[in-house]
Amino acid sequence: MSRRWLLTLPLAAALVLGACGDGGDDDDDAGSDETAVPAAETETPSGPGLPTPTPVADTGIAVTVIGNDHTYQPTLAEFRELPTVEIDAGGPKTGVPLEVVASQVGWSESTVVTIQGLTADLNRVAHIRYPLADIAQNTILAVDEQGHLNLYSSVLPEEDWLKVVVAVTLTEG
Repeated sequence: MSRRWLLTLPLAAALVLGACGDGGDDDDDAGSDETAVPAAETETPSGPGLPTPTPVADTGIAVTVIGNDHTYQPTLAEFRELPTVEIDAGGPKTGVPLEVVASQVGWSESTVVTIQGLTADLNRVAHIRYPLADIAQNTILAVDEQGHLNLYSSVLPEEDWLKVVVAVTLTEG
């Protein structure tokens, strides 16, 4: 339970301070079977909901990626320079594949990825957790018009797609 609190507090702080990528660095050990395809876990905020995320400047942090004792925090301008692919996720979507993002800190076939962001309605903090090898090539982070990263996938159910992704945590499974 304390890990969920440690995971959510930095994410909520990042959203309040402009949603520019200062997400948490702890993963959630919910005890689920890592080979199963879980639905996005969400936490309902107390009060009227989360504030509207503010636009990200080109010099702002796009996302925080943590894994193998390394942290990668590209600015939005640097993130836009990474290689992109197009996938069919409810129509064509173009973005940086998770494989490229994860390669910045290193990963293996046993790596599990936890991705933190908001639900589609932008009202709840959510995270998804999957074996990275299962989704690395067919799941992307796409920059929207506000400079936020949105997750799309041709292998994950749409209810697991996230908006305003701020953190990607890699752990060995």
